[in-house]
Amino acid sequence: MKKLLFIILLNTCLFSSGNVYMSIDIQGAYDYHSDFLDIDTKNSFDRGSVILGYNKNVYQFEQFRLDIGCSFAISSSDKVLFVNHPNDPQVVEEYQTKTKFYSLYIMPNFQITDKINFWTNLGHASLRTNYSNYTLKSGLQYGIGFNFRTTEHTGVGLGYSVFNAEADMSAYEDGSFDFPSAVIHQKISRLSLDIFYFFKGKN
Repeated sequence: MKKLLFIILLNTCLFSSGNVYMSIDIQGAYDYHSDFLDIDTKNSFDRGSVILGYNKNVYQFEQFRLDIGCSFAISSSDKVLFVNHPNDPQVVEEYQTKTKFYSLYIMPNFQITDKINFWTNLGHASLRTNYSNYTLKSGLQYGIGFNFRTTEHTGVGLGYSVFNAEADMSAYEDGSFDFPSAVIHQKISRLSLDIFYFFKGKN
């Protein structure tokens, strides 16, 4: 997935106009939720992620624009957890979890002024974590934000994005959770500072 996104990014940058951006977490949080398994946790990451992305305009009418884009994490969101040792419950070990994000999306956006752009996006999200061997199913990604063009080729902005995934626990623990609703829903939310570079052409 990461290699595919890189190839798409490289080709679109070389042969067309658009913008690349680096998105740096100001605040990042994660939720785990399952009604049936009685799981509901909310927590913040110890260290935020850094995401690299590309947007390409495919349609424009007056101030309205429609872009397509992709993004992937070049630095993971990290969280230190304290877990019991499997062979000795009295021993608590420190375990550092890492979560990365990959997404493909469409981005409706509005050019409010020559310098200010308001955007939303909606797409497909894939999450990868080292917390366990559980396979996370892909989910919905959506976001909202704005950017301010500082020069002809550069800009800054703020964004809020949410990445969703889920793990079906019925496939693990020797079938101990083999119930129709034994699904844990995971939601990652990010408040980010975004730095843009605009290529030559109509952006």
